[in-house]
Amino acid sequence: MDFGAVRERLPGLTRAVFGEDIAIVPRVAGEMGERDDGDRTRQDSVRARYDVDPGSEQLGDRREAKNRVFGTLARTTFSIQRTALAWMPREGDIVRRANGDQFRVDAVNCDQPGLVILYVSKVKS
Repeated sequence: MDFGAVRERLPGLTRAVFGEDIAIVPRVAGEMGERDDGDRTRQDSVRARYDVDPGSEQLGDRREAKNRVFGTLARTTFSIQRTALAWMPREGDIVRRANGDQFRVDAVNCDQPGLVILYVSKVKS
């Protein structure tokens, strides 16, 4: 058994099994705020895996233990196979889940070959 080949296929398999269809709405910044981007069309039924990675961040003074405060932050991502995209999402685009949740793209990571990771933050519907 070739474990290297299995390891490469695993993210795609989990996306197919546990993933969901999302819509990516192109947005562009204008003088009066954000608006729909007329140069890019909306992408519907893009298969993506939704992940939340909770973490803690130390806030306050690092020298004295009595002043240390730990805040919880959750990093939310969508991972998408590059071939499933007609165009690359940009910062400011909107991602919509089937349940109605909407997210704004904060950053796009393309470091892994064939994979796009969108770092998002939730916006009010």
